[in-house]
Amino acid sequence: RGLGAGPYLLRNERLANNAAALRGGAGFFPMHRREGFLIFSSVLSRGEGVEKRGVKYHRGRLGEALREEIETIVEGELGDPRIGLVSVSSVALADDSRSARVFVTVEGDEEEAGRSLEGLTAAVGYIRREVAERLHLRRPPELYFQVDRSGQLAARVDELLSRAKKRQR
Repeated sequence: RGLGAGPYLLRNERLANNAAALRGGAGFFPMHRREGFLIFSSVLSRGEGVEKRGVKYHRGRLGEALREEIETIVEGELGDPRIGLVSVSSVALADDSRSARVFVTVEGDEEEAGRSLEGLTAAVGYIRREVAERLHLRRPPELYFQVDRSGQLAARVDELLSRAKKRQR
């Protein structure tokens, strides 16, 4: 490494450059001055710094595209009798986009939801392959299906609020 390291400076080397720049010195590692700004040729290590804006928006677009494709596959192409009336409500991608939690709403009781989740879990390989093919993904995310109970919780909160209003009158 040394002076020709370019974009592969380690965190300690970047800190040394920053400290030297604040003192007014040139520092040990290469950096350039242009119109009062310091330009460092470095890459943030994984897990450090602020997430880039484009990455965040890309993950949002990918999550929405995954939701649409998975919903199309679940509603029309899976012939498993365990899967009942299921709709995909949202997809939450991990920060590294290697795994995704797929929230599904199931019409029926808890037993029906359990059977539907078993069927979806059994079809995960097929769904991943189809998603990768349709969205042209080299590595599709690992899919984990989970029942979305946000509608039930919202109905419960509304019920409790209406009870509270009736008691106040």
